[in-house]
Amino acid sequence: MLATAFFAGWTMASRRHARPEYDWESAEYEYRFDKDDPRQHSQTTRITIRANRDGVELFKNRYRWTGNGKSEITILTPRQRLLTEWSSREAGWRYYYVMLDHPLKKGEPATIHIQHELYDSSNTFDPIVAKNVIEPLTSLKLRVIYPESLAPVSVLARERVPSRNGDPLWRDVDRQPVPTQRSAGDVVALYEPRKLTVGRRYELTWIWDQTRKSSK
Repeated sequence: MLATAFFAGWTMASRRHARPEYDWESAEYEYRFDKDDPRQHSQTTRITIRANRDGVELFKNRYRWTGNGKSEITILTPRQRLLTEWSSREAGWRYYYVMLDHPLKKGEPATIHIQHELYDSSNTFDPIVAKNVIEPLTSLKLRVIYPESLAPVSVLARERVPSRNGDPLWRDVDRQPVPTQRSAGDVVALYEPRKLTVGRRYELTWIWDQTRKSSK
C-alpha cells in the first residue's frame, strides 16, 4: 500500500503537576512524497517553544511512523545538535533529544527545525499525518505534498478524541473535506485547525487513486 502515517507528540513534564521546562507555541509539519519513488518520503518540522525558567537547553520530542524502513533525523537549525534517538518497541514511539544552541532565559523563545528522511521498504504505511495535542498549543499546521502522479482522490481533516470504550481508540468530533491546491507540479493539502484542545488529535487522512497506485 502506497500510503503513510506519521504521528507526532511530545512528552509530559516528569511530575504530573509540575510545570514543564518550556511550553510549545507553534508546530508545523510538512510531509512530502518523492515523485520518482513513492516509498521515499520526507517530513520537515518546525517547532517554536518558550522557556518557563532560566537554563533550558534540551528539547525532547517523540514520533511514531507506521512505515518499515529507514528513518533518519537531521537538525536544520544552525548550532543545534541531535544528541540521541531511541525507540520503544512496545508502543512504537521513537524519542529524540536536541541540544539547543544556547541555554534559554525564562520567557525566551527558540525554534527547532528538523528533517526526517524516511524510506518505506515494506510499503506498510497508513494514509495519515497526525498531531496529538498533549499540552497547550497555539498554532498547528499539517501540510502534505503529493507529486501529481500520486494525487489523492480525496482528503479529510479530522479532529478526534479518545474513544470511551477503546474500540476504536479514537472517534471523530469533526471532519471536513480538504480542497487540494496545485503548486509547481505538486498537489498540496493543508489543515490549520482554528482552535486546538488538549487531549485531542488533529489529522489529515486521504484516499489514494488505486489505479495510479497499481501502476507504480
